[in-house]
Amino acid sequence: MTASLFDRPQGPETDVAPAGEPVGASTTSDDLGAIFDGLGGSISVELVLDAVAVVLASVLAVVVAFDLGIDGRWPIAVAFFAWVPGWTIVRAASFRATSLSVLTSIGLSVSVTMLVAQCLVAWGWAAWRPVTVVACLAVVGVLARDLWRGSR
Repeated sequence: MTASLFDRPQGPETDVAPAGEPVGASTTSDDLGAIFDGLGGSISVELVLDAVAVVLASVLAVVVAFDLGIDGRWPIAVAFFAWVPGWTIVRAASFRATSLSVLTSIGLSVSVTMLVAQCLVAWGWAAWRPVTVVACLAVVGVLARDLWRGSR
């Protein structure tokens, strides 16, 4: 009977590649940090994800506020509402950027978006544009604060 991967202890000191060479571990001690190890550690995963979220929120706020009919309007809105509100809540709670926190932010974003939409329908308020702009500006404010703290 041969041993499987589940029978041996896991960790950087025991992981080996099929050819016998040790598998390199991330120096940032998280799963998403391994992506940025080649950059010398000058850019953190949190910084990149926060910046992407701020850009998405800023672009969506401008597109909705001025009712721009650009080609990428719907993908920007879907990307924003599927990830950015939850990511803002996750970052405000001081969680590190891991694959689990990113996936959690997607579920949290969908839940928050559904809750806000349900409240708008229940109260009979069909003005979704001001709510979207306010949500975008709130996200930009919270994440800009985190970016400012992270850059110091």
